Amino acid sequence: MSDLRLFNIKNAVLFAKRPADLAVIKAVIAENAYDLLGLRILARDYVISGHNNEIIDLIGYDENNQLTIIEFRAGKYGPVIGKSLKHIDYIMKNPSEIKLLINEKLGYDLASSVCLSPRLISIGDDFNQYDEYAIKQTPYMIDLIKYQLFENKYLLLEKNYQSKKIDQISPGVQEQTALSRVIRDFILSLGDEVCEVGYGNVYAFRKIRNFIYLFDGEQIELRVSAQKTYKTYKIKNRRDFEKYQNEIESGYDRN
Repeated sequence: MSDLRLFNIKNAVLFAKRPADLAVIKAVIAENAYDLLGLRILARDYVISGHNNEIIDLIGYDENNQLTIIEFRAGKYGPVIGKSLKHIDYIMKNPSEIKLLINEKLGYDLASSVCLSPRLISIGDDFNQYDEYAIKQTPYMIDLIKYQLFENKYLLLEKNYQSKKIDQISPGVQEQTALSRVIRDFILSLGDEVCEVGYGNVYAFRKIRNFIYLFDGEQIELRVSAQKTYKTYKIKNRRDFEKYQNEIESGYDRN
């Protein structure tokens, strides 16, 4: 487990890590999934009848309207990765079942905008090199996120690993302009944990949650996270981009 420490500089107190009840962590994340992960939850403890009544911990969709499943693991060597891949495979082979669930929760109009090619978020108190190796072998977007609990009241989430840097969830992604490629490369260079998700002529960049959108149309537009809203910047040329680089980095730092 990564050796993160939480220190109160005002009182000079080092907060102690506490063992966490996984059921409590699961409940907290389910109740606060949008604030913590950018997800809207559709179902908890979803039973998939085609696999001996196995249970998917959480099913939702993210800020890019991509179907997302969340699985939790206690300990470093639990079977969560293999089980999760089995669940993804089930969803891919039984999309009509998932469509019914989404239609029931959202209504047909909203449900039709959800991409059924699922991504996986695996949340645990630790991961190992075998987990990273396993998810490298798959074509899916998978995030490994560690949790740590301090003083039984501070929950820390840390992206430990992601399977892909770039994920195109829409088949008709347009050819980018030279300027948009420069901007995208700059954003991806901000950190190893940054992931790009492309759909149409829109690119979303996230760490755990989205922090910037790039719209590559007749004119490039950036929407950068600023607290609970987004600031919009029009990019006409390389000089505009250089002018707003600090804003882009600030959006990255805030998330």
